[in-house]
Amino acid sequence: MPTIATSPHLHPSTNAAPSVTLRLQVASRRAALTRQLAEGENPSDTAQLTLRARQLTTARCRSALAGALRRAVREAQHPSLHRAFSIVSRRSVLSAVEEIDLLVKRLHSPEPVTPQGMALVAELLTDGASSPLYGSADPSVLRRLVTLHTAALDPAHREAPPFGLQTNCAAAWPDAHAH
Repeated sequence: MPTIATSPHLHPSTNAAPSVTLRLQVASRRAALTRQLAEGENPSDTAQLTLRARQLTTARCRSALAGALRRAVREAQHPSLHRAFSIVSRRSVLSAVEEIDLLVKRLHSPEPVTPQGMALVAELLTDGASSPLYGSADPSVLRRLVTLHTAALDPAHREAPPFGLQTNCAAAWPDAHAH
């Protein structure tokens, strides 16, 4: 995986902060840039991808994603009595508790993470339309994706899982929504 620290777009020799214009561009295209990174785009291809990759790999982002995963598990284990329904797919989350715990531990570890892996985790948490975290997919789909996304965080990970590293449940496992 290319290193984003040496991207020509962010002036690595001076380590200068990105311009206000660039930060606004990234803010306005945040979801699209995250999806591009999740799909394997090279973070060094554009200044926008470079900055989004940097944002995703910060300790703050890692902690935020770990916290969101912990809240999803907590909600599945102890559904709110104040809501008529659960936001997360309780069945899927409960079947993937061990895998989610490993992912949370990996996010809290001091080991470096890849922008693609972080984008995949972010997509898992934010894609309400196709994420098995929220949908009615077979519970094994969430377990598999969490395992794949945990592996994708490792810069040394090179093995491509079946159908590529995809966050879209329907694309990765077409029969998943049939259950």
